Amino acid sequence: MTGAALLVISILLAIPILVTYSETGLVPRFPTAILCTGLTLLAFLSFTSGLILDTVTRGRREMKRMRYLEIPVVVADHGESQ
Repeated sequence: MTGAALLVISILLAIPILVTYSETGLVPRFPTAILCTGLTLLAFLSFTSGLILDTVTRGRREMKRMRYLEIPVVVADHGESQ
C-alpha cells in the first residue's frame, strides 16, 4: 500500500518534467527529477520489503499449523463397553 502511494506520487510529479523534456530537451526542475527518482526507489524498496515480510508471516503460520497437526488426537471414552 505504501509502495503504491509513493509510486503514484512519483509519477504525478514526473509527468510535467517529462512533458517539458519532450518539448524542449531540457530539464529545468532538476531537484524535482531527483525527488521523483528517490520516491520511485523508496516505492520499490517498500514493495520488496512488504513482499518479504508477507512471505515470512505465511511461513510462520504454516509452521504453526504443522505443529498443531503433530498433536495426537485423544479419543474420549464415555464408559460405553460391550
